[in-house]
Amino acid sequence: MKEEYFTLQEVSNKLKTPVAYLRKMIKEHRLKAHLMGRNYKCTESEVNEYVKSCGVKNDR
Repeated sequence: MKEEYFTLQEVSNKLKTPVAYLRKMIKEHRLKAHLMGRNYKCTESEVNEYVKSCGVKNDR
């Protein structure tokens, strides 16, 4: 099953978190991301895994 990739800006909007913070989490290996060209992209499952590791409940 193919997963859709999201840019850090899209993830930032979804999580209401600054892009700079997401980049920091990627460098600390707390958020998995793929470097595509010059931009990082994450799959939805990677974002959900990160949110779950933070102990945040997703009611949506």
